[in-house]
Amino acid sequence: MVRRKGAWCLAFAIALAAVDAGADENPIEQAEGLIREGVALRVEGREAEALERFRKAHATHPSARALGQMGLASKSLRLYVQAEQCLKSALAEESDAWVVQNREALEQARDVVAKQLASLAVRSNVNGAEVWVNGARVATLPHAEPIRLPAGTARVELRAAGYRTATKEAQLPAESMNEMEIRLDANPLAAKPPAAGSQAPEKPPAPKDAEESPLRPWIWATLAFGSAGVTAGAALGGATIAKKNERDEVCPEEQCRSLRGVELDDELRTYATASTVMFAVGGSALVASLALWLAEEPWKPSVRAWLLPTLSPSSGGLTISGSF
Repeated sequence: MVRRKGAWCLAFAIALAAVDAGADENPIEQAEGLIREGVALRVEGREAEALERFRKAHATHPSARALGQMGLASKSLRLYVQAEQCLKSALAEESDAWVVQNREALEQARDVVAKQLASLAVRSNVNGAEVWVNGARVATLPHAEPIRLPAGTARVELRAAGYRTATKEAQLPAESMNEMEIRLDANPLAAKPPAAGSQAPEKPPAPKDAEESPLRPWIWATLAFGSAGVTAGAALGGATIAKKNERDEVCPEEQCRSLRGVELDDELRTYATASTVMFAVGGSALVASLALWLAEEPWKPSVRAWLLPTLSPSSGGLTISGSF
């Protein structure tokens, strides 16, 4: 039992020592470890991963060695603008031991990178305009030094709030110095910021989309059904009137004793009944449609309306009445 406790204590002490060792590791040692990892990755040809290690090392503890390694990795990845910046910054640390030891290699790499770049000086009538080249923002005017860019075709855009974007293209030969002037024109349609102390007017609420209402499909369905019913009732009412006229011609008397007159009486009653039923059904559907519509719209309490079917021996239709 004593031996088991002793083993646990020893394991705990070893773990605690390891934690303390990691906590005591200073930024310089962490950065050196990251640089060693990056160099090993470069040997394996994994330049992108190596560049990420060098960046982390420089963020942990800035050093000329980290900058130089970033420049060399960027050169291999053909990130020439970044490579030149890093190599120049590293070479500026003239007293750094690593730079002194590797100055010749760093200068050769810098010269190789410079042959892939061109310089561009951009001028404009608007200070604060942003310079975009091939879709990437590279500077803000006025810019003290010429902009370093990869040689080749450059699509230069100048953007500024309140002005129309202007674009020019240029061929930039390697190791050349180029100048470009781009004038920006004011954009009268650009939104002006509200004056100090004033509040922008609130936008009116967007109108409610009719399709958002769950009642809208029922409104249209009952309206269509009611219209069809009233139309059918009107047609049957017209047929009823025609049958009545025909019956009156066959039997002028109130009591008709002829076979044709009796048949016309039966048909007349059938048409009249069907017309009444269709008017009632169609009118009810229209009333339901109106009720749904009133329930959907924000009507005032004083607004009241009624839609009623009407039928007479000679005509039929709908009557709408109410108070508004």
